[in-house]
Amino acid sequence: MACPIEMPPGAVAQVSIIDTSLRLSNLPVAVLMQPPLPGFDTFPPLPSWCFMIESPCGQAVLYDLSAPSDLTTFSPARVADLANLSWTITSKSDMASMLRSRGIPPSSIDAIIWSHNHFDHIGDLSTFPSTTKLIVGPGFKASYFPGYPANPESFIKESDYRDRHVVEVALNEADLKIGPFQAHDLFANGSFYLLVTPGHAPAHLAGLARTSFPENGKDTFVLMAGDIVHHASELRPSPGVPLPAEWAHLTQLNTSRGRKADEPFFEPSVGWDIPLAKETIRGLQAFDAREDVLVVAAHDASLASVVGMDGFSRGDGGWWALGRWRENGWKEKERWKFLDDFQGSQAKR
Repeated sequence: MACPIEMPPGAVAQVSIIDTSLRLSNLPVAVLMQPPLPGFDTFPPLPSWCFMIESPCGQAVLYDLSAPSDLTTFSPARVADLANLSWTITSKSDMASMLRSRGIPPSSIDAIIWSHNHFDHIGDLSTFPSTTKLIVGPGFKASYFPGYPANPESFIKESDYRDRHVVEVALNEADLKIGPFQAHDLFANGSFYLLVTPGHAPAHLAGLARTSFPENGKDTFVLMAGDIVHHASELRPSPGVPLPAEWAHLTQLNTSRGRKADEPFFEPSVGWDIPLAKETIRGLQAFDAREDVLVVAAHDASLASVVGMDGFSRGDGGWWALGRWRENGWKEKERWKFLDDFQGSQAKR
């Protein structure tokens, strides 16, 4: 039985989804997900979505930074790790440049939230002033500090945080819970919550923003899921989101691969704690089943064509407001769009 979710009341944030132009190409499905689905061996080019959240009190934060265009700015250990990958990473721009292109100085950003420490999320903090805080999840410092060069093997750099105020979200049993996840009300007005969602990484954070407009009379939310899942096929189908009738034949495909009829097509094959990652995915499914929550995973490209992201296929990057996602029907249009990625597999026969 899914944990019931009670959404606390609060203010409305302005939320934008940002494509900095990062693309992960020729990435084998088996690197991230299992069991195999013959014919679906390689992901289409994947983005790494970032978000800007603006509170009605005037504060602005970024959830993730994607990756810089110059991948050699990372620590030597990270650069060496990236050089050994069999897949392709390209990026034409970076978050600070995206902000400037819209007339937003990086100095106006109050804080940057790292969902976790992986290269395609942490960007280049040197492009932001030291006055911009860094927010990380519970246990981040114990897991990843010190950075390079104090720790030559570290995948982050001391310079990322040394002269910057680092806020580690504290775990406190008395804190708010939203569904199964501990939550931190970042602006103290109910417009944006950080959700503690470990599994893929030890200090993984998701974001939950209230996006409804006052004239609508109904609250809506966007859940920034980071890498809780890498593809919507790790999230759906689920007990709360069954396959629609036109895709009912895929139930047999799922069960033939050792999955249950109401389980997603895939489960994670990589992560810090895979059993915990699966538990977190189940928690995410409860949000995904709600009609008032749009779940956006960092690498889920299926939203691009639904939102009308011109230039996405060229990797040009872009910026789109999410405030009216429900009126535009984006959740319904996006929900099963990931099945298009199964083109040529058994799922499309």
